[in-house]
Amino acid sequence: MISDLIAILGSTIIFYRILIDDMLTEQEQNEIRAAVKHEHDARSACPEALKIMQKYRGWVSDEGVQDVAAALAMTADEVDAIATAYNLIFRRPVGGM
Repeated sequence: MISDLIAILGSTIIFYRILIDDMLTEQEQNEIRAAVKHEHDARSACPEALKIMQKYRGWVSDEGVQDVAAALAMTADEVDAIATAYNLIFRRPVGGM
């Protein structure tokens, strides 16, 4: 029973990893991985990961929050709380027409 659970979880993790790879660009993934290496845990790397996403996309959408959360093994609510605490992380498109 435990081996079946591990097999199911393993398949889920692999599938989940494929989905993450499709959401973040390769450049974003590489930079986020590098940011995580410089911190003692993923939560500490979250502000930098959000800045990386914003650098490439101009702002951090709800989908972007979910992408960062998946990459850092956090919940979207945890990432959103961090994103809204930083005034230089834009949760809406910025600029005017």
